[in-house]
Amino acid sequence: MEGNPILHSNDGDILFLPFGASIDLFQYTLMSRFMFLNLVAAILMAVAFTAYVAVQRRYGYAKGGFFNAVEGLLVYVRNDIAIPAIGKKDADRFIPLLWTLFFFILVGNLLGMLPWLGSPTGALGTTSALALCVFITVHGFGIKENGLSHYLESFVPPVPNWVKPILIPIEILSHLLRPLILAFRLFVNMLAGHTVLFVFISFVLAASKMAPGLLPPAITFGSVSANVALSFLELLVAFIQAYVFTFLTALYIGMALHPHH
Repeated sequence: MEGNPILHSNDGDILFLPFGASIDLFQYTLMSRFMFLNLVAAILMAVAFTAYVAVQRRYGYAKGGFFNAVEGLLVYVRNDIAIPAIGKKDADRFIPLLWTLFFFILVGNLLGMLPWLGSPTGALGTTSALALCVFITVHGFGIKENGLSHYLESFVPPVPNWVKPILIPIEILSHLLRPLILAFRLFVNMLAGHTVLFVFISFVLAASKMAPGLLPPAITFGSVSANVALSFLELLVAFIQAYVFTFLTALYIGMALHPHH
């Protein structure tokens, strides 16, 4: 990755490590870097929630700053995303899915904060797989709750019959586009953020090759300062994108379960 930091945002067979080390993942695991990081995100989630449950059982409450933060996010997703979007009666059925999506995306986004790793949510394959899960869940439960014919009828609002041939293709297209929008929204936001960071890093690399003088140190200082500020912004974006994906998922589920509301 030396000399070409944009590789941080691209998938590949090589896992880059600190101090210039690297591992050929495909040779040992038959996985690409982002596939491996997705697995790492899943393992980190499993360990964190297993520890959280163990602490809850032992003390009866979340003890410690980390577990308090986890519990706060769990409660937030349930009370401020799931219940308003889906309804109190049905929200708890989908809470495991929403929690999984929120924390998986969040952990994947945060992995990208480490310069030698990368963000698996910045890969279209990852975001597309998540969006496909949402698509199947939304329409599967929509058909289960309302019946196939009633669910399909709900796609078109009560309008004159001559308007329906125009609206039906539009409605079907909108339902097909929703998972694509979910996938591209997350993918583009994460990729764009990392790309901007690497543009500023490239200024530092360019300054190191310039002739000695006041300009190279000034460019380096400005680039590093901008990178630090943008890193804090990327941290905020990591949480926002996890929220947006989870909120839209809950909204689509609510619309499928209660099409006339």
